[in-house]
Amino acid sequence: MLRLPAVLSSPGTVSEVLILALISLSFVSAWNTNIRLRQEALLPFGFSARTAEDPVKHPFQLVADLDRRSAFGAQPDREVEFSYLKTGTLRAVSHGFVPYIAWDGAADAATGENFGDLITGPPPKNASRSSRGMELSDLVRFDGHLIACEDRTGIIYRIANGTAVPWITLRDEMSRRRNKGFKCEWSVVKDGHVYFGSHSASIKHPHPDGPTMWTGTRLIKKVSANGTIESVDWNHVYEALDDHLAIKLGGFMMQEAVLYSDIAQAWYFLPRTIQYDNSTDDPVQDLSPCDFIVTATEDLTVFTTTALVGPLDWRFGFSAARFVPGTNDSLILALRSFESEELFATKIVMFHLNGTIVLPEQIVVKGIKFEGLEFT
Repeated sequence: MLRLPAVLSSPGTVSEVLILALISLSFVSAWNTNIRLRQEALLPFGFSARTAEDPVKHPFQLVADLDRRSAFGAQPDREVEFSYLKTGTLRAVSHGFVPYIAWDGAADAATGENFGDLITGPPPKNASRSSRGMELSDLVRFDGHLIACEDRTGIIYRIANGTAVPWITLRDEMSRRRNKGFKCEWSVVKDGHVYFGSHSASIKHPHPDGPTMWTGTRLIKKVSANGTIESVDWNHVYEALDDHLAIKLGGFMMQEAVLYSDIAQAWYFLPRTIQYDNSTDDPVQDLSPCDFIVTATEDLTVFTTTALVGPLDWRFGFSAARFVPGTNDSLILALRSFESEELFATKIVMFHLNGTIVLPEQIVVKGIKFEGLEFT
């Protein structure tokens, strides 16, 4: 309820009445604008024919990246690699033009959190894999299969009936380490192939032989339905993105959520982390909010930026995104993740390509991070 100052709470002078009228008009105008934006953003849902008893329903699933907690067992050679697959349904009705999410399952008695269903993989082939398991960083439906990529080994799994079965393995041929897995972080389906990309940031990391540049993270992998793998150099694309956003030497942008629209013939980049420069000694202070979308033409030569209109937690960055079915690729459902040492959390948000947030950012779960999302 709108509460007025005491001086305006009862009839007074003409000027007071005029002020009250202006305040009321401003409030009504803002409210109508908010409703109009929601209506325009959600028109693809076809709200006029929907009710609370018959809402629009779009089921989807999330997959977790548990990092070092993704394996359990008494001995390394008996460990089981696992992750979580969490199922939800995006629903919407005409009243208020506000969508909402209903989650399957119940909260765990010990943690109070609903992590979803357990999915397990094959036993590790050697003890060196102990304590690290299926760190699944993306989820995509391709050629009739739900597949997920593991960001340490580069293994691509097919997931069905609570089990993850290895399909192919992506390699980082740019690495000094022999048979190093490709650090896949995002995926798109385009022209009958699935493309896997990495975080793209050319960051120097300490190494026994001196600092090394992760150039392999600027490759992408083009995979056919029969498992044929082709490496494609995307360094020029990531450099163009850096130039477009005026990222200076020493700065970087990490990608974990990339989309391609067949309808719009365009690419969309939603950054996980961005640092425009390294002007201070505090890496956290140097980070900037990831509250925008970069759109690129099909040939990746022309870039534009759209700011998201609404409150977003600056500590969280985009870790997965998919177009909402039936919206002509105009609505995006996205995950935003936070991690700091052993602290993790995941939020979910939905917005229009014009920047309007139509489902405000909300917590999915605390304690783990989900980094893959796909509609089912």
